Amino acid sequence: KSAEEKLTQLKASQDIAALEKAVEVADRELEVAAKSLTKKRVAAAKKLNAAVTAGLPDLAMANAAFAAQLSTLSSIEATGAESIEFAFRSHASLPFAPLAKVASGGELARLSLAILVVCGDAASVPTLVFDEVDVGVGGKVAAQVGRKLQTLADEMLGRQVLCVTHMPQVAAHADHHFTVSRDNSTSPTTSVNALDKKARVAEVARMLGGHEVGSATEKLAKELIASSGR
Repeated sequence: KSAEEKLTQLKASQDIAALEKAVEVADRELEVAAKSLTKKRVAAAKKLNAAVTAGLPDLAMANAAFAAQLSTLSSIEATGAESIEFAFRSHASLPFAPLAKVASGGELARLSLAILVVCGDAASVPTLVFDEVDVGVGGKVAAQVGRKLQTLADEMLGRQVLCVTHMPQVAAHADHHFTVSRDNSTSPTTSVNALDKKARVAEVARMLGGHEVGSATEKLAKELIASSGR
């Protein structure tokens, strides 16, 4: 081989060695960063699990528990050294299982509410929508659900919370009310109408007493709305 070829090979081997050294340094830095992230995630998950679970009894899930579970990956990825999955159990006697597989629609809605009450400041969406959040609960628990929704809306400055409900105890905590009706007489038509103060009382009264609304029911509706501070 000519001297020029030997020189080229020597430079190439030096470049490879330098690159291998750089990879080793980057791997060590990656491992340090991943360990730091894991430590923070473990601490944050512990706090989140405790805070969310503590809020579940108010939502008619006294024996339920929430867990953000971390599972170590075979190799470090761009998002860290572990995957994260939300898990749930409806009773202390049951094992934790993936939230999406074991929670009912109503439980998912209430869990979302419990999580957002704890982490409301971290939510980036401008509007939160809750449907069936009061499924399977009675009047007392419905009032607690309404208060949590109210708290969430009050603490999320610049954002709004929308809730579809059939429970007057939940509706009473809202700042604004709309009725949604469907007309199937000709072609299916859905209408949404904003309610003024008087119509708001009338609708809450209807939710309390059905279509036959008397003065006593209307008085109760006014008291229910007043007790919510709205």
